[in-house]
Amino acid sequence: MESRKFRVSLYAFLFLSFVLAPGDSRADLFTFAAISNNSSQSGSMGPLFSLEVTQPADGQALFTFRNNLVAPYTGTILTAFLDDGALLGISQLIEPSGVDFYESGAQSFPGGGTLAPQFDTSFSAKKEGAASNGIDPGEYLGILFDLQSGKTFSDVTDAIQLGFLGDGPGSLRVGIQVGRIQPGDQSDSFLLTPVPGAVILGLLGLGVAGLKLRKFV
Repeated sequence: MESRKFRVSLYAFLFLSFVLAPGDSRADLFTFAAISNNSSQSGSMGPLFSLEVTQPADGQALFTFRNNLVAPYTGTILTAFLDDGALLGISQLIEPSGVDFYESGAQSFPGGGTLAPQFDTSFSAKKEGAASNGIDPGEYLGILFDLQSGKTFSDVTDAIQLGFLGDGPGSLRVGIQVGRIQPGDQSDSFLLTPVPGAVILGLLGLGVAGLKLRKFV
């Protein structure tokens, strides 16, 4: 029991250290919910995918997508989609070894047309080549955005909150497509949810060894 209490206290300390870290003035964490059900597993997998939204510098917002799946679940994040908001464009992709993505424009979000209102992609980032270049369990992808003129980081987080209510002016919605879901090698779509979650799981994957930076001009 004492050992368990120690672990909980340690996780709480790590969480506070992360949220209050001087390099990022604010950190918001969210999880996802399935909007399609090609796999019977997908309904319970959503909370194991997370998004951290942080401010690395004025005029920028960093979206870090994490795949926190653990056995018996399997799956790879193949594409990330964003619908409108205060973002100007993708500045960099931050990729650990084994993750390889490219800026893929305004690709259609699978299942997004069934949402009310429908999901209209403004930006997307897709795995390059083989599915193994996607975000596998234990891996992540960072997408660094520049903000529109006159917009602040608070505008971004406010836009995400608006996105949970629909697709009104200034809203921002986020989706991911996950493939290689077993059994059956299925693919499903997941939409960002308003309930923060997977905090501890997200913190366990913060290593930055083997980063690749790809800059878009």
